[in-house]
Amino acid sequence: MFRDATPDDREVFIELWTSLLKELETMGGECRPDAETLADVRGLFDSYTQGSLFGVCVLYDPPGEGPQGVALCGEAPGPQAVRSTAWGKVAWGWGIYITPEHRQESIAFHLHANIERKLKTLGFDTVVGHILVENEAGSRSSQAAGSVPHSVIHTCALGER
Repeated sequence: MFRDATPDDREVFIELWTSLLKELETMGGECRPDAETLADVRGLFDSYTQGSLFGVCVLYDPPGEGPQGVALCGEAPGPQAVRSTAWGKVAWGWGIYITPEHRQESIAFHLHANIERKLKTLGFDTVVGHILVENEAGSRSSQAAGSVPHSVIHTCALGER
């Protein structure tokens, strides 16, 4: 039911990720499902599935239905890569998405556990994720998988006061 994505899964990954971004947009998410954002995410997917960055993309792929969920986590490109004395080697949790018809089945919890095992084998110690305040289901799922809220991110658009 869970499998590592391959470069051949690129189109279905983009479809699932676009659905995630659209849903998060309704909750005030800052990443729009536009061409620039999708190009960035496509670059992460390619880097993880082709091995140029340490990371994983796991698909929830129930028999006969095609992929119905995705998780993307790993090393950040460029200066976002972090090694914290408190957290060790940090992987960024870019997101987990499950299609609406497959929610309430504990899939996100199992997808998170699958990703966690894979990240440990890649040498990561901690996953840092960003969950929108309005995403109560995402927060519950993340905490059920062992995540602890650490801080709140505040944003301020410059020049708009």
